[in-house]
Amino acid sequence: MDNTLSSLTVLTKSLFYLLSPTLLPLLLFLLPLLYSGFAILAGPLRNIPGPFLAKHTKLWLVFITHKRMRHSHDLELHKKYGPVVRVGPNQLLLSYPSAVRMVYGSGTGKPLEKDSWYRMTPICQGLHYPHLLSELDINKYRLQRKQIGPIYSASSIAELDKPIDETLIKIMASMRRGAGSIVNLDIWCHMFGLDCLTAATFSKSTDLVVAGTDDGTITRHVQSWEYGHWMTHVPLLHKLNAFCMRFTGRYLWGAKVREGWTVFEVCYSVVSSYLSPSELPNLAAKLISLHHTNPFFTFRHVTEMAFSSLGAGTETIGITLSAVLCNIIQRPELQVKLQKEIDDACKEGRLTFSSEGIVKIGHSQIELKLLDATLRESMRLHPVAGVPFPRVVGKEGMMLEGLHIPGGTTVGVNPWVMGRSTELYGPDAEEFKPERWLSISRVERTKIDNYDQTFGVGLHSCPGKHLARAILYKILSMLLMHYTWHFEDANRERETECMFGVRWKDVKIMWSVRNVKT
Repeated sequence: MDNTLSSLTVLTKSLFYLLSPTLLPLLLFLLPLLYSGFAILAGPLRNIPGPFLAKHTKLWLVFITHKRMRHSHDLELHKKYGPVVRVGPNQLLLSYPSAVRMVYGSGTGKPLEKDSWYRMTPICQGLHYPHLLSELDINKYRLQRKQIGPIYSASSIAELDKPIDETLIKIMASMRRGAGSIVNLDIWCHMFGLDCLTAATFSKSTDLVVAGTDDGTITRHVQSWEYGHWMTHVPLLHKLNAFCMRFTGRYLWGAKVREGWTVFEVCYSVVSSYLSPSELPNLAAKLISLHHTNPFFTFRHVTEMAFSSLGAGTETIGITLSAVLCNIIQRPELQVKLQKEIDDACKEGRLTFSSEGIVKIGHSQIELKLLDATLRESMRLHPVAGVPFPRVVGKEGMMLEGLHIPGGTTVGVNPWVMGRSTELYGPDAEEFKPERWLSISRVERTKIDNYDQTFGVGLHSCPGKHLARAILYKILSMLLMHYTWHFEDANRERETECMFGVRWKDVKIMWSVRNVKT
């Protein structure tokens, strides 16, 4: 009997040692599949529809993001699966207007906590540039927003006419000389935005439009947004990149770390030169003054806000300006109406000019109703961000339109989807109709504003929205007052691509000079 037991023991051990080299890899392969299968068949999100692979792995979302079509892909997902779509093992995409209030805290709602995705947003081409968007501590965020509130208010922004006008006057002169030139719509509009923002921030413009070429700053800026756009989904890969760059100076895929300046580096070099408060009418001087009077607003906060103004601001103005111009050029009759509105307002003395041919901040928005409607409609159908901003449901869970979403689930609403909501904008929501804003009641506009993600919503709305709007109205009124716009090739198909922001892909435009008196 003892011999039999001994033999069985030896046989069992032999089989274990024989099979373990095979079993271990097999188990390592099967365990994730078993976990994934459990999540699909028995997990709390098992009944939420979505792409098959998305239920198994986050890599599906990484793949879709890296294809640069996230904005249009999310639209198709909702058309196929409905208002709640599963886009990851623990991630949902929402399209109910009520979700904006519950997730982001629009109106009087309380926002959900930010997802870890935000930790990666300061990463640009492997370098770390902190900004307000990446702040996860709600108390620190509230304090900083309260401190900078007066600086970014509409009345404070109105004081920036002079430095912006100086830049626009130079641009107008160069555009008259360059009439008939063909430019890349996206790059040119981003250069325009950066020129105006550096003037507003430092009283000194980068003058890229006047130079007539991108010196690499905008190209690097776009590359930085693209890097952060999909690297937020694979932070491990970013860490491996950082490791490789430390020892080789190259990314995993061989790209050089530095090939010019990003707007963040331009910003840091200039902000660092401000050692004392300045009398110049610009944002940096106001931020430095706040730093000297408020010990809690550190120099790090100064650079953070300057980074946000230039980085996010260039993206916002560049993409929005290109969207408006594209919509106007596609509709020659609209361009004629807008120019007539401006001409009539000039003749009737309803516009106030801060400089020759340049409208004072705030006046074009008040007097040029069709221009205001065109800008709003362009931002509705072509918002800057083409991705949802992910938030995490609290441990108690969340009820949305009768659906219980368990705690710990990551949720988000894509601005490209919400801007086309038939519940908010009617059955013609996908049509470009600026006139919808001319007939809308104040009550309806207030309702829509609560769901408008153009500049963020609720507590986390963009602090620089007044600055961006002011610059956009000044630029657009000037460009339409003095120039007529055309595509290089009106018959060419135009496409967009999403690298966090949604850009026009290789669209070429040109302008001719209008003979008008102001």
